[in-house]
Amino acid sequence: MTTSRKDLGVFARELLRDPRLFNKFLAAVEGAGLIGEAKNALALYVGATSRLLVEPVNVVIRGPSAAGKNWVATRVLSYIPRSEVVKLTSASARSWNYAKDEFVNKIVYLAERNDASGMVEPMRLFISEGRLEHRVTEWVERRRVTVTHIANGPVACISTTNRSLEIDDATRHVSVWVDPSAEQTRRIVMAYHRGSRRPPEAQFKTWKRLQRILTVRADRLGNGDGIAFPSWWDVVAKWVFVSDVSVRRYYPAFVEACRAVCLIRSFQDGRREADERLTINFADYVITAVVFESVFVESLQRQDGSALQIADTIRKISGDCGDEPVQAKDLAAELQIPMGQAYKRLREAVASGAVKRVNQPEKGNRKVYLPVPRSRFVPSPNVVFAEAKIPKEVRVVHPLTGEVLSFERKR
Repeated sequence: MTTSRKDLGVFARELLRDPRLFNKFLAAVEGAGLIGEAKNALALYVGATSRLLVEPVNVVIRGPSAAGKNWVATRVLSYIPRSEVVKLTSASARSWNYAKDEFVNKIVYLAERNDASGMVEPMRLFISEGRLEHRVTEWVERRRVTVTHIANGPVACISTTNRSLEIDDATRHVSVWVDPSAEQTRRIVMAYHRGSRRPPEAQFKTWKRLQRILTVRADRLGNGDGIAFPSWWDVVAKWVFVSDVSVRRYYPAFVEACRAVCLIRSFQDGRREADERLTINFADYVITAVVFESVFVESLQRQDGSALQIADTIRKISGDCGDEPVQAKDLAAELQIPMGQAYKRLREAVASGAVKRVNQPEKGNRKVYLPVPRSRFVPSPNVVFAEAKIPKEVRVVHPLTGEVLSFERKR
């Protein structure tokens, strides 16, 4: 029995109106063979959908070799229309420049970023500038003239790697790490011998049709320009972690992730398909915070030399030594860096508020440190609800667990 295009549109709109849309997406990708990695799958799906916005979210999946990075990516991308994904395994230095409009509002998926991938610097420029310009001298009607080739964006870049990223790439991407634990390996092993049935083709077609409906919706909204922020968003900005300069790039990525969630949920909460302007609501914020809070914290913590990485390293050393304070020499040994660099990073971490000195000046100028409690990247939904004085009770379906979260004003 075949499903008509009309039926697919009906089913897709039913999904878009369903408050458990994200739970149903997770069930779909799990049926397609994804084991665990629920939060990473949702982060990727939101990032993939953000291709329709003016400033897409770019995601790099990180982890050791054989951990399943590309499996996570391909399971999620199998629910995106093929026409929306440009898959690359390698690229020459100039090939990007001749793409013209091939990449506009598309996902550029680069599997295994490494030396064999060729030049990926153009991806960095695409993210920053939204376009590439390349001038060359060519023969035109027997004359040598200068010709400008332009490749247009924006693009949503999704890539995988088992290597460290240069800082310029790290801060232009949200990093998600696959689970390398023995428990996750056991789950994968247990699932493998049981076999897996490919979900019905109609399921893939329905989710792909949903994305096409969102494409039309985004176009009507000016590719995200028509998605506005409420007045209470100042509360969010007030409590964002700002003790690392990289936040100047990560916070805009969180904002655009929230816009993408709003786009996905734009058929819910009384909003209509015909609306030409949307305002992000509290439920959109809750879902984005649930999916992306730990993603952004880890992106900062695992960034070489960041204040949060230093705090996390000190937390580990201290925990291994019975919660004793840590000296610069301990940090230098753990990170295998010179003492001068250890002192420099400690000073920066103290200045940012991620680490504190816990002894008074003493003979020999001995200094010992402990981390401060972990900071959130964005404020918890409870804090926002209380401070923003959201006027009525809000119920939100947790995107990972399906639990109904209730927020209400205390009497």
